Amino acid sequence: MLFSRDCIIFACANSGTSFFAGFIIFTILGHMAEVQGVDIKDVAAGGPGLAFIAYPKAVSLMPGAPIWAILFFLMLILLGLDSQFVGVEGVISAVVDQWPNLLRRGYRKEIFIGIVCILNFFIGLSMVSRGGMYVFQLFDYYSGSKIILFIAFFECIAIAWIYGVRRFYDNLEMMLGFRINPYMMVSWTVLSPIFCMCVFIMSVVNYSELDYKRPTKPLYKFPTWAVGIGWGMAAFAAIWIPLMILYRFYERGISRETITYLITPQGLKDHQLRPQDKKEGTSADKYRTSNPPPYQEKGTANEGFQSNSTLDNTKL
Repeated sequence: MLFSRDCIIFACANSGTSFFAGFIIFTILGHMAEVQGVDIKDVAAGGPGLAFIAYPKAVSLMPGAPIWAILFFLMLILLGLDSQFVGVEGVISAVVDQWPNLLRRGYRKEIFIGIVCILNFFIGLSMVSRGGMYVFQLFDYYSGSKIILFIAFFECIAIAWIYGVRRFYDNLEMMLGFRINPYMMVSWTVLSPIFCMCVFIMSVVNYSELDYKRPTKPLYKFPTWAVGIGWGMAAFAAIWIPLMILYRFYERGISRETITYLITPQGLKDHQLRPQDKKEGTSADKYRTSNPPPYQEKGTANEGFQSNSTLDNTKL
């Protein structure tokens, strides 16, 4: 139950921090508006730079301002650093799991991690130049908002409706040692897909071309070529879903059997069995389909484990 407790604490702390940060920002903005004699909307423009206006002003009014300023900017560095852990690890884990025989040998994984980090570093340099805020706005508007909802919708569909929500529920029980709240099944199958798709549709309906409200300059409208680059980044993130579907159809041909095959989990491993099946000694072969996938990997760790077990039984 420690897992559930930690998740609840994390969710409450995350939401509470957002509310608390909002109180601080608007309190300071109200103070600045009162001192300057202007409306609060004219004090500072919204966006990622708002925190660099409100919080430094707040700490400058506190006793021991240099110490608080150091702690504030150190906090920003740590927030950005641990956010990168999630993004980088997601890419690395997916690629390594896809080609384990290639990347799980020697120091290949470490070399691959270094290459990914170096590429991200050079991409990030474009956002700290004189025009970096324009690049950041382009990335954030097209790659960091709407398209995430689109991908999250298909992730929910793949887990809950194709892999099977009950199988996934049993997998979590096997890993955690207890059954989580059944509410999560409803969330995976119904609530999350509906919310993701509704918000995505509303964002598409209310779409407007990107502009940037600069603090001391007129409103900047992004040119057509920049908007095209933004849509290209969004399409590059989402196009892999239909491309993989078309590729699987190309492998097996378009037919009802192919559709059934593509929406049925194939080749379950022993670690994907339900806990009650493991207790009963059920083999994973029970859950395998009659038509195995044509691209099964040979010489896997499971096969080696089975062969060693067979050899030990023969010796006994």
